[in-house]
Amino acid sequence: MGVSIATLGQLSIQRDGQVLSGPGTQPRRLAMLALLVRAGERGVSRERLVAMLWPDADEERGRRAVTQALYALRRELGSDEAIAGAKELRLDPQSVSADLWEFEDAAKREAWSEAAARYGGPFIDGFSLPGAAEFERWSEAERSALAHEFARVLERAAVTSESAGDRDAAVRWWRKLAAHDRFNARIATSLMRALAASGDVAGAIRHASVYRTLMEAELELPPDPSVLALAEELRQAPPAPAARAAEREPERGTPAAESIGGQGTAAVPGTEAIPLAAPPPRRRAAPSMLVAATALVAVAAALGWVALRARRPPLDARRVIVAPLENRTGNPQLDLVGAMVAEWVTQGVARTELVEVVDARTMLSSARDVELSGSPRYLRTLAEENGAGVVVSGSFYRDGDSLRFQTQISEPRSGSVRQSIDLVSAPVARPTEALKPITERVMGALAVLLDPRLNNASVATSQPPTYEAYRHFLLGMQSFGNDFEAEYAHFIRAAELDTSYAQAVLWAGIASANLRIYPRADSLLATLDSARERLAPYDQANLEYFYRGFVQGNWPASHAGARRMLQLAPNAGHAHYAVGFTAVALNRPEEALEALLSVDLERGWGRSWAPQLMNLITRAYHQLGQHESELEWARRLRRIDPGQGWLRIAEGRALAALGRVEELEQRLDEGLAFPPTERTWEVYSPGGFALLAGRELEAHGFPGHADSAVARAVAWYEGRPDAERTTPQARRALATALYQQGRYAEAGTIFRALAAEAPAGMGDFGALGVIAAREGRRAEAAAWSDSVAAIPGPYRFGNGFYWQARIAALSGRPDDAVQLLRHALRDGLGRHHQIHAEPDFRSLRQHPAFRELLAPGR
Repeated sequence: MGVSIATLGQLSIQRDGQVLSGPGTQPRRLAMLALLVRAGERGVSRERLVAMLWPDADEERGRRAVTQALYALRRELGSDEAIAGAKELRLDPQSVSADLWEFEDAAKREAWSEAAARYGGPFIDGFSLPGAAEFERWSEAERSALAHEFARVLERAAVTSESAGDRDAAVRWWRKLAAHDRFNARIATSLMRALAASGDVAGAIRHASVYRTLMEAELELPPDPSVLALAEELRQAPPAPAARAAEREPERGTPAAESIGGQGTAAVPGTEAIPLAAPPPRRRAAPSMLVAATALVAVAAALGWVALRARRPPLDARRVIVAPLENRTGNPQLDLVGAMVAEWVTQGVARTELVEVVDARTMLSSARDVELSGSPRYLRTLAEENGAGVVVSGSFYRDGDSLRFQTQISEPRSGSVRQSIDLVSAPVARPTEALKPITERVMGALAVLLDPRLNNASVATSQPPTYEAYRHFLLGMQSFGNDFEAEYAHFIRAAELDTSYAQAVLWAGIASANLRIYPRADSLLATLDSARERLAPYDQANLEYFYRGFVQGNWPASHAGARRMLQLAPNAGHAHYAVGFTAVALNRPEEALEALLSVDLERGWGRSWAPQLMNLITRAYHQLGQHESELEWARRLRRIDPGQGWLRIAEGRALAALGRVEELEQRLDEGLAFPPTERTWEVYSPGGFALLAGRELEAHGFPGHADSAVARAVAWYEGRPDAERTTPQARRALATALYQQGRYAEAGTIFRALAAEAPAGMGDFGALGVIAAREGRRAEAAAWSDSVAAIPGPYRFGNGFYWQARIAALSGRPDDAVQLLRHALRDGLGRHHQIHAEPDFRSLRQHPAFRELLAPGR
């Protein structure tokens, strides 16, 4: 029989059927053998072997280790010719055989039964090499690729048997495939049809039950409706003639198988500020169950059927993701260097607009959130979450006073390296000196693979910032959304350390807009707006999105910037969010849903932003009047974290719109247990929650229940501790609730006192105007309206026109009210979804122009 190498199953060397255990079977030598078997005729370079198996060795030690391992392996294999080559090493098929080669050869010949028999198990199953992370990643990728190929072989065997009319063989192959890929609904239904065709209808129905149990018990997911539907179809079908069902193999234990506005409850509706543009970071707990790698592949194949779940994007052969380089220096203070390289290379590729690259913000977020970080599946998972068919990755290590950077380009699913890139060195004290040469070499390699024009574009990238400036920038980016003040400090420090660092200025402006420090944000972003060429194309679009909308209140221009972001980075989750966000602001809910529902909420950026995305989805459905869908998403939102009060607001809005009063009362009762919060995505208080419910109940035709909800709000605000009730914010909130309850005199007393304390308070002036109009004092109402209009300054975001519209509506001037509302929307009012529930617009609800204004656009 000669010498054979087993890699499908346990890794071993065998002679005449006996497993060898000599010096050549030490772990690193066996690992070298696995690399050579998988490479086949292509071979493996000595440098590649060193990098994979002895990553911490210097050049001389690495060469010596390879030479010693080759000597031991040749002796074990019984021939010096067994491993041929000098620089590129390969196994000689005349001297040794390998089960993997036999499997691949049978598959190429379409000898499906033979190929299936040659597959002895997962590739080098159970074999690991501590301290060789690159090898671990490679072996995991190869294991998954070969498992996928085995599944293809089984399916082809089943289909071929069906075509030949061999029903028993077809059942046997489908059964093996269902055991290999247990959660795949398509395979489950194929097995069920094969069983039914062979006469075993009961077995087919039983498999549907087994599949359902597996999905619910192991994955905590609902079964695919197609499996249940087929089972029901088989139950309803007339009995078929008796077949040899009793002869079938019985099934065993393993189956054969940025809110715009905020909720508006802390003040009179209409005074809310514009939204935060990014949420606090949120990490979800890992699933409680452990699933084998092959099961994870099956789950990925089956997830497309899950209701309301976005699909994982297919891998695009022209989409590139640059992963942060692995720090192998042993010094955690250099951890950010790997992210610097990835961010800079990403920017360089993005500037060319010649190939699609996953934008830096998505890449950094995904790299941080991928739960497999550091595992062999990390790069593959990172690529799959972003639909990237090309991965740039690598590592860096210390050599004396220098850092050496090693990068490569690979295909993520197979793990095969498509292009190795020459080493780049830089001083430890100045690692950014390596950024430009690394970028040029990466782009040169990508030019060979994707687009020759990248060779010319690579020289056009600008000089990188200083290391200290870059370090502060990445510190701000990596925690963005957690503490905007701290993040602003990092960004502005980066800009101070390197005055040419335009990207740091951009994000300092964005952080300032999130803090609602509009003059500072305006100053920073206006500086960039006049020198846009300093920014990469995606950052230019991001500037347009933030500056036009969040600072200038020009939502159409902001929307155009968001669309440009999506055009430049079609797979960037936050670009989809930006389009959805601005579309909701412009009352284009269908467009918003198209963008938002394409984000996968189970992975990467979408997972960490799921609450904000779902919140925006509920608003879009509310604008469309599709309240059942709104409620479904709102309940998913609440279940994300039942301990956060603001996550209940959307459900309350939907229940009120549907008139499901008992459920709403229960939610309001539960809402009392949550404390008021200011630093969550939406402001939350039990009183504000009840007030919002009252407004929606009244708007949707449930006035009696609306009064009850508003009474709850008043009682909650009146029951606050004395120290809390004396703050301007608490007094304004109470006055808002009193106003909505119809207690205008009491509300007016509070608002007058507040107006005297802050003479330029637009909200207080507006509130006094609507109270005067309610009480029939038209001249006084008009005077307050004029006072609102006379308040100077930018950053009004349509609020002045909105107050004037409310006063006009209550004063019997509907045409003026609608016109003022149009001005409010053009001036930056982003709360289109709240206008319908404004009690002061009750008299306008049948007015044609008002109805036209609220009709969803496209």
